[in-house]
Amino acid sequence: MLSLSLTGLSFYPAVVLSLAMMLKAYRERPYDFLIMCLLFLGNYGLTHENTLPIKTYDICVVVCLILFFVYIKPPIVKRTLLVITAYGISLLCIAWFSLETMAVQLYTWRNYLAFIFFIIPIVVFSRRPFEITEFWNRLIPYVLLACIFYIVDGLILCGNILMPCTAAYRESTFFDPLMSPLSFNFFRKYPPGLFPMVLLVYPIARYYKLRFWQWSVIILALFASQTFSVLSGFIAAYIFFRFGIRKLFLAIFLGLLSLVALYYVDGLLPERKNEYITQSRLRIKSSVDQIAIIMEAADDEDLAKFASGRMAQILPKLDLVNEEGRQWTGLGFLHPERNTVAKYVIVNELYTDISENEEVAALVEVIPVQIFIATGWSGLIVHVLFLLAIYLIIRRLRLATYLLSVYFCCIWFGLSGFCGLISAHGLFLAAISFSAIILNSRSSLSGFPPLSKA
Repeated sequence: MLSLSLTGLSFYPAVVLSLAMMLKAYRERPYDFLIMCLLFLGNYGLTHENTLPIKTYDICVVVCLILFFVYIKPPIVKRTLLVITAYGISLLCIAWFSLETMAVQLYTWRNYLAFIFFIIPIVVFSRRPFEITEFWNRLIPYVLLACIFYIVDGLILCGNILMPCTAAYRESTFFDPLMSPLSFNFFRKYPPGLFPMVLLVYPIARYYKLRFWQWSVIILALFASQTFSVLSGFIAAYIFFRFGIRKLFLAIFLGLLSLVALYYVDGLLPERKNEYITQSRLRIKSSVDQIAIIMEAADDEDLAKFASGRMAQILPKLDLVNEEGRQWTGLGFLHPERNTVAKYVIVNELYTDISENEEVAALVEVIPVQIFIATGWSGLIVHVLFLLAIYLIIRRLRLATYLLSVYFCCIWFGLSGFCGLISAHGLFLAAISFSAIILNSRSSLSGFPPLSKA
């Protein structure tokens, strides 16, 4: 993880070290190799997708395609490939209705198929025994270390060093690091480095009893990210899969009572201001105030302030979908930089930063709305059917609920644009949990090769 941090800081010799450690792990510690592949190919705050000359996701696509052709596939793997293929073709059929060229749409379309990552764990453990509890045991140190990275970066270094790719406004590099040690200027660190924790929500809720220091590290890291949707998602998932729906509703009620107290505490702290926005220090008061804004909204300008400005992204693009009558097919898989359709370049008058109000109607930070804008109601239906079909493939296997826990977190986070099930961040996690369930039950499944005696 430190070598990936150096890579994310644009210290490129560290890439060689990372690959060497992955090769060694493949031979001696396959569980660690699998986790290293997840972090290397999925980035997760340690690196950017574009850190290397070739995008890490494209590396994943090439590797997976090769594995699909050379690996003798058990029936359950064949069924999964059939579902992914049907999903991809269905989205392409919807994309044909767009005015954008298919060559441009393929750049975005391919991200929806990141579930193909599932083949990597299957092949790595093709002839090796796999125990899901051992996978969880090996994953815990990586997750705790990522949490420590967030705490050190967010609360001590006040920058992006150990998790260098978690800021939105300036790049942090090895020779020009972004940090202000012990300044107590706690700026927001975006949460992708915490997403692998999704794979541990279910086992922690059902099988593990963490120590006090481990809980402290996790909670501090979540607060260091200052992302309420991610914090609330982890809490909701933990309560739901440990205690059930009744306790979840009780926890929500108690959480609302606590929120009232925190709201007033946050209101007493100094506000954070920049040129375009003012937020409360803990982002609790400002988040709650947004609900009052939407309740009292008199026009689109008032409504645009809701959800940290996400409604300002959404409204003009939804208007464009409605104006063109594309509610069932969407605008297509538009690309923010490669767009060729002039009418899909809009001037968004709802943005507070007028210098950046010209954009392609391609991206919003709410995953269900993103799917609707790209593919309409048809695409939303196909997406839901795809997730359902993937679950039905393993529904009779032991620990199938594990996949549902990953779905739960990714869908919750996706309401704020994070870790959605249409990109590598979310689909890699779903894929690895899916493969872990299959491998853990391989003795009851047909078509797998015999285990190696070595």
